[in-house]
Amino acid sequence: MTNIKKYYKLSLLILLFAFGLMFSFKTTKVADAKVKITNKTYSAKEKVAKEGSNGKSSVTVLTYTYVRPKFSGNKKVKNINKYFSNDYKSFTAKKNTLLSLAENNYKSSLLTSPYTLVGKWSKSYQSSSVVSYRFTCKSTTGTTDVTTTVKSVTFNIKTGKQLYVDDFVKGKKKNVINKILKAYNKYAKKHKNYTFWSTNKKTIKNTKIKDFPFYLSKKGAVYMAYSPNVLAPTAVGIIKFKV
Repeated sequence: MTNIKKYYKLSLLILLFAFGLMFSFKTTKVADAKVKITNKTYSAKEKVAKEGSNGKSSVTVLTYTYVRPKFSGNKKVKNINKYFSNDYKSFTAKKNTLLSLAENNYKSSLLTSPYTLVGKWSKSYQSSSVVSYRFTCKSTTGTTDVTTTVKSVTFNIKTGKQLYVDDFVKGKKKNVINKILKAYNKYAKKHKNYTFWSTNKKTIKNTKIKDFPFYLSKKGAVYMAYSPNVLAPTAVGIIKFKV
């Protein structure tokens, strides 16, 4: 009877040990899972019923495209996907506003060609722990004039947390901003033929650390990229400089 008890105890220990190995293996596998990034594209043509067709034919009043990255591989990237999902909601709101304008202009016979809206996130840098993206949005309202806006975002892939300029430009807040101002002054001096807003330096000084529009280049260098009409008139275009 004693031998039987010993046998059962030994069998139980072996089973528990084996189960522990299995659990340990599964946990490690999930923790070490590589993050995968794919692009997701939303694209469509918005149409309205053609005047005088009794709904039998339609005309395109707006075309739009939105490209965003989608992350998978571990639970930490949930926060990253949430950021891009929220950004798509903002893009959709902008699209709906533009669509309403296009529809009204069509009804008033003022629409000469379909409005367009294109927003695309492009990866500018990636390492084993950091990924940086730039976003460019271009729109037209029936003319050849193109309205462009830019922004950027950087994340820690392992933690899912958003990173800010002071994570890469070291120093206290004041020192970080001074380094950005110094880089901007160098850029402005090089482009003396450009017209800059008189409030440009004040705009930079008053920017919160978490709001600086920075991104990382392929080599990991820190760049600032401002949309037209922020630091200079629209005609100057995007202001981009290395910090």
